[in-house]
Order: sequence, then structure tokens, then C-alpha cells
Amino acid sequence: MTRLPHSPPPTDAEHGTPGVPHTEGTSAPHSQAARDLVHCIAVVGGHETGRRVEIGEAPVSIGRAAPCDLILQDPEVSRMHCRIHIAGNEAVIIDLGSTNGTFVDGRRVVGSAALSLHATFRIGNQLLRYEFRSRKEITALRDAASSRSWQPAAPASDSRFEETQRLRVAQPSTGNDEC
Repeated sequence: MTRLPHSPPPTDAEHGTPGVPHTEGTSAPHSQAARDLVHCIAVVGGHETGRRVEIGEAPVSIGRAAPCDLILQDPEVSRMHCRIHIAGNEAVIIDLGSTNGTFVDGRRVVGSAALSLHATFRIGNQLLRYEFRSRKEITALRDAASSRSWQPAAPASDSRFEETQRLRVAQPSTGNDEC
């Protein structure tokens, strides 16, 4: 496995303790806060920017087609591109023999690599980030994203088109005009 620099887990502001993944039977005072923290992948650049997928006990597969858990509609992404799973307190990404490779923080993954907190990885033309967030924060981000309504861009002013046409008519043709 390729080892990449690992960042410490985030600090739980309420308790001042490092955030750790959900562990059943923990009696520490921060156990409820720890249960609310989840590993997730966020699409931060590409076709589905803003989308988040939680990494639970089962690995998350990423690719261009079903049966992948996170399907990215990008011709540069292989059908079964990579898989991410949690091992202890660490997220591990495995390239599944993709054609165009998986790149973590700019380095190509050969086999597998540990993902540091907030590591960015590129799959085809898609940029993703590994995060460790509270469920409440993820819900708020999802709600904010879904409440944004899509607005089409205002149509371009016709005055530029009309000005271009007026200039073309005013100038004699040289016979090799390009569009």
C-alpha cells in the first residue's frame, strides 16, 4: 500500500476531543459525538459537484456504471474504477485496474493508498475529497444543496450578434470567411 501523509482526525469542538469513527459500547464522554461522525466522499469538481456518499461498514465502489455505489457519468472513468473502505481509523482507496488511473493529491495510486483527511483524488475528470463530518453537518449541506434552484443563464444580448452581422455586411467578402 502506498502511504500518503496522514492528518490527525478533526477535533470535536464541543468536547475538545479527537473525532473517531462510531464504536459500539464506548463509554467515553464523547461517544455520542463520535457516533455522529461519519467518513464520506464529496464530489468537489465535475458533473455532480456537491454530492456526498457515506462510507460505512461496506466499501464504496466508484465507477461509470452499476453496480457501483457512486456512479460518475464521465467517459474517462472506468466502469469499476476504484473502491474505498475504512480500515481502523483510516480510509483506504484501491484502484481496480482503471484505464486512466486514480490520483490522490496528484500522485497516481498503484494498488492502494491511505487517504489523509481532506485528501483530494481525481477519477477521470471528477475531483473528489475524503471527509470526516457529523451527520448533522452532512444533512445541512444536503438541504442547502437541494434548496438551491437551478436558474438558466440569461440569454446573451442580441445587440452583439446584430453588431457582428452589421460589420460583416459592411465589409466585402474575401471568399474565405470562417464561422
